[in-house]
Amino acid sequence: MLPYGEWILFSLAFGFWAEKIPGQRLLMFLAAGWLGGRAMEVFFTPYAPWNWHYARLAVIFLFWIIAWRQAKRRVLPLFLVVVALISQDLFIVNEPGIFFADQWLFAGVFVLAALISTHGYWDLAAAISGGLLLNQVIFVFLFDGVLRLAELPNDFTWNFWVVFFALGGLVRAWKQARAALPAQESGVRSQESGVRS
Repeated sequence: MLPYGEWILFSLAFGFWAEKIPGQRLLMFLAAGWLGGRAMEVFFTPYAPWNWHYARLAVIFLFWIIAWRQAKRRVLPLFLVVVALISQDLFIVNEPGIFFADQWLFAGVFVLAALISTHGYWDLAAAISGGLLLNQVIFVFLFDGVLRLAELPNDFTWNFWVVFFALGGLVRAWKQARAALPAQESGVRSQESGVRS
């Protein structure tokens, strides 16, 4: 699978930096985290029994810390997402191929679990990002000796996570910009009426 997640992350980071759009610091921070994780892969991957993608995990971890600090509801959404992800792992390992597009089905399940238990973007981001991180650790303990060549996180999970939160962040920023337009227009009108009078 092509590294869509990396393309999206670095394209947004470069675009926001070049255009001086709010949110550029967050994206540059995540891009720097990816580069740091990539450097770790050079040193630690040959000795690890699991195929850890430290660059991807670093981005998810940094985003989770930022989201966790801004989230209002933390524990229940995180718990529900972790339960949904563990259920996915157990089902896929024990009954592989029983459903068509089972990864999409379970992605919908853990997103729905997070949406039901959260109220805002950062609550949702903290729940899903933290759930993915905890699931990676639990996955190793559950399937150690059963699976030895698993990708952590796998391509689907990484790409889905990046696209989901990139689109969510862009929609959130667009709504905030639209909400700010009437206030700016009313301020301009009041200044124009003050100049006329």
